[in-house]
Amino acid sequence: MSSISILPFGDSLTSGYYDYGQNSHPYCKILKKKLEKNFEEITFSCRHKGIPGEMAKKMAKRLKKVLQKKSYDYIIILAGTNDYADTNDAQPIIASLETLYQMVLNENKRGINSKKTTQLIAVTIPECDADEGYEKKKKQKKKINNWIRNFVQENQPFCHLYDLFQEIPYSGIDEDLQQKIWDDGLHLKPYGYDLFGKGLAKLLTQIIFETNSNKKEKKEKTKIKENNQTQTKHKHNKKEKEKEKEKEKEKEKKKEKEKEKANN
Repeated sequence: MSSISILPFGDSLTSGYYDYGQNSHPYCKILKKKLEKNFEEITFSCRHKGIPGEMAKKMAKRLKKVLQKKSYDYIIILAGTNDYADTNDAQPIIASLETLYQMVLNENKRGINSKKTTQLIAVTIPECDADEGYEKKKKQKKKINNWIRNFVQENQPFCHLYDLFQEIPYSGIDEDLQQKIWDDGLHLKPYGYDLFGKGLAKLLTQIIFETNSNKKEKKEKTKIKENNQTQTKHKHNKKEKEKEKEKEKEKEKKKEKEKEKANN
């Protein structure tokens, strides 16, 4: 049975923080459950490394330590929410995110050398009630999220996007649904975290299915190539044997002629 390791990495939205920190409901639980249901032949490990309140600019050191201990097939990064609340400048946040993303890509390069690949799932920063009435903040978040989308686009096939901002909105939805999903205007309730996990499971299911299909196709092509090489080798050996037989016949004929000549 094959295995897949997943690392959900980030802040309180990764740890499943809600009820002012009195409880937690990390999305990784429903994510693992859904993937196990979709791929019964695969064993999944999925433990989050989310620390409430941590800023993206401080995550690089922690991620480095995590990756030194273990390699992962998929790393999900949701970061920048706390930085966003702390500054009006998008550029430092983008720089911090790029550092984290490049660490994963570098891990992927190292993975290729050891026949193991690490893929990044970059998650956009979600809406929150603090965005309401603050156009400057909205523009800042839009700039960051557009950068995340572009980064993923430019770094495929080992980068994938989960657009949390689009998938689980805060504004423009029914009030009852908003109350069901959102906890304090920034964090999610268990129902919201489950939506998050299910969305990631849907994305990862598609990625894993396509990866397995590509591996199967590549394996079949390799097999066909090996068969063709074997057949070519057999044909070559057959021709060589036929040439050897012809040579032997020529030798026998030459001996016969020399014998006849000697008798005469």
